[in-house]
Amino acid sequence: MAIEIKFDKIAASYSAQRAHPHAVSAQIGPAIAQMAGYNALVLELGVGTGRIAWPVAQAGCRVVGIDLARDMLRVAQEPQSDRGEPGEREEPEKNSSAFTLQLLQGDVARLPFADHTFDAVLAVHVLHLIPDWRGALAEVARVLRPGGTFIQGRDWRDPESAAERLRA
Repeated sequence: MAIEIKFDKIAASYSAQRAHPHAVSAQIGPAIAQMAGYNALVLELGVGTGRIAWPVAQAGCRVVGIDLARDMLRVAQEPQSDRGEPGEREEPEKNSSAFTLQLLQGDVARLPFADHTFDAVLAVHVLHLIPDWRGALAEVARVLRPGGTFIQGRDWRDPESAAERLRA
C-alpha cells in the first residue's frame, strides 16, 4: 500500500530537514554536470525545493525542474544564502551559457515537453513516489535526446528489488 505524502504541507521545513552539508552540495553539482555534460539541458523530476537542481545549475548546466507541489517550488525560488538567484526562461534553450534554473508545476507522468528536448534527465528520490512509475520512465525516454543520459538517484532501500522493478 502506497503512502501519500503531502509535500505542500512540509515545504517550509523540507529544506532544513533534508539539506546537504555545503561540502556535499559543492560536489553534487559538478558530479552531475560531468555526467550530463557542461551546458547540458537537464530536466530534474520531482525537483522539490531545488536542493539538487541549484548545485547542478551553478556547475554550468541549464536546469528545468518539475514538481507537483506548488509550495515546494515556491521554496525553491526563494533566495538562499548558499546559492544564487533563480533565473527563468519561457522555453529551455540550447547553446546558452547563462546560469538558468526554470521551475514548473506539473506531473512527471505527463511531461509538457517536446520529444528529445533534454540532454539529461535526473530523478533523485522520486520514482518510488510515482504511482505510474513505468509511465514516468516512458516519458523520460520520450523527452531524452538520443544518446542522452538518465541519472537516477537511489530511490529504494533495497537496490536489488529496485533493479528488478526497473527490469519488469
